[in-house]
Amino acid sequence: MKRVLFQADDYGCALGANRAIRQTVQHGVVRSVGLMMPGLAAEDGMAELVETGACLGLHAVLNAEWDAVKWGPVSPAASVPSLVDENGYFWATPQILHDRGFRLDDVVTEVRAQLAKAQHLGLPLTYLDEHMGFGWLPGVRDALAEIAAQAGLLHRFPVPYLRVNLSTLDPESLVRAIDEAPEPDLLSVAHPCLDGPESRAWGHAGLEPGAVARERQAETDLLSSPALRHGLEARRIQVTDWRAFR
Repeated sequence: MKRVLFQADDYGCALGANRAIRQTVQHGVVRSVGLMMPGLAAEDGMAELVETGACLGLHAVLNAEWDAVKWGPVSPAASVPSLVDENGYFWATPQILHDRGFRLDDVVTEVRAQLAKAQHLGLPLTYLDEHMGFGWLPGVRDALAEIAAQAGLLHRFPVPYLRVNLSTLDPESLVRAIDEAPEPDLLSVAHPCLDGPESRAWGHAGLEPGAVARERQAETDLLSSPALRHGLEARRIQVTDWRAFR
């Protein structure tokens, strides 16, 4: 039987994202949720999310990608100076961190602080991954692997991505893409969020205003769709989560 993991990232970045992700878990196919502990709404609805039984992961964050909406470290900014700008916010991309230079000790300090915050909230974590994929930075992947191993978390998952644009698909098209893929296990990563004032503020140069909000609402609608659940069941495609690989 083919298996697919629907993972929703960025829980905690905004209230609208949190509500959308809970919707895709409660009524849809999302079973794994990545938590952004530095996010502006990091503690919103956590008890309700835990009650859904979703598989939770630490979605470690070192970057804040939007021009008008920013977040900074869980650690005091002065304790991780190579990770923040003059206002104490994360830099926009991992490439900026690379080009400016960063201290690996700062990365370890901050990721451990994010993990400690999640543990303090009593969140049952299963895995650890990276927001914006910053693991390619020199020395970082090994450091993250050590943190994950010490905490008993999965890291560097052996499941290939389903490389489709979820915001452009209907349920039938997504089921067909999964069914026709040659791999027995697939990972589909989404960023559900409600289209509203919060998400309409997200953007950067080169993006049409409101484009991010529209795309993330489309992902929310798709992953919450009863037609998607029924289509997967009809093709005998099992929806699973990272606990199956632990």
